[in-house]
Amino acid sequence: MKKNSLIGIAVVLVLSACGGAGDGENSAAEPQRASVDQDGRALSAEYDLVADTALPDTTLQTQTTTRMIIKNGELSLLVENVNDELEQITALAAEYGGYVISSEVRDDEDDRTMGWITITVEAENFEAAMDDLREIGQQVLSHSSKG
Repeated sequence: MKKNSLIGIAVVLVLSACGGAGDGENSAAEPQRASVDQDGRALSAEYDLVADTALPDTTLQTQTTTRMIIKNGELSLLVENVNDELEQITALAAEYGGYVISSEVRDDEDDRTMGWITITVEAENFEAAMDDLREIGQQVLSHSSKG
């Protein structure tokens, strides 16, 4: 008699993990004030230093930020051999520019082997990876996507 095994597969994708983060400070140096006498002559040497120095460009600088987009997908599959399918899923993640984040295999009280794997793949490969993951199992028991 052939036993089927259940494997749960969670696919987590980070589409754009880069952000244009800055320190948020756009400050221009404030010009120094100098004291002058009635004829307009400087009363301190500090004034001469300031007068010979060009003022910084006070043009407003804008910050750009890149949004992080995350898509999550989860599949529960009925498979023939959990360990073989975990290896296949690991290879699939690498094929799509990703890797395994975590995996677990255990037997339940009915001596059925169950497994869970979480992978990440490149953003542009999300849909293709989900399609290929559906093909791995004998049957898709459940699936969901968010993001």
